[in-house]
Amino acid sequence: MLHQKVNAESYRREFSTKFENFLNKAPILASFVLSGNGVDVVHENTQITYHYDWNYTNHLKSFIHGIKMDLVKHYPRIIKTELTDTKLTPEEQAQLIENSDFNAQTVPMTRTLQTHTQFRIDKVIIHKDTFIIIDEKTEEAFKYRMRKPCAYFLVDYRKGKYKTLEHAGEVFFTNSDYMGKIGDKEAVND
Repeated sequence: MLHQKVNAESYRREFSTKFENFLNKAPILASFVLSGNGVDVVHENTQITYHYDWNYTNHLKSFIHGIKMDLVKHYPRIIKTELTDTKLTPEEQAQLIENSDFNAQTVPMTRTLQTHTQFRIDKVIIHKDTFIIIDEKTEEAFKYRMRKPCAYFLVDYRKGKYKTLEHAGEVFFTNSDYMGKIGDKEAVND
């Protein structure tokens, strides 16, 4: 007969180490308390407490991932606003001439489009001032290095210094260097 013995004390000790490592990279302030029947995780800004019962048959990585899925709603969001010029089609130019004061000589050749992309700050490597951000629509991950201490940005964000997600994004992207897309060899090795 095959069986596997799980040592509860060892499981909780290993959880504590791995979860602390996870929280060190999380872009939120959280604390946790271990007890005999589970773990309580407190989101420090809102004081919301989440309780998770021990399930020693659940792999630690899956257990921590489940906790992260609850905490991710508290992760900071930023919006990147980009302006791009696109060529007008001849049909669009003709429509402008028909519906406005433009004539064939003054009709514009391009139009400027404004796009907004919302990102979630997913990880922070404080000692390298590095952020991993995720495009919330495509789930693609990108790496950025801030040119000033990243902790200041996060503290200002938590204190509500940025009035909108666009303002937070403007400050973030103005003060950061793009390091690459996660999955690209260069971004992973930096």
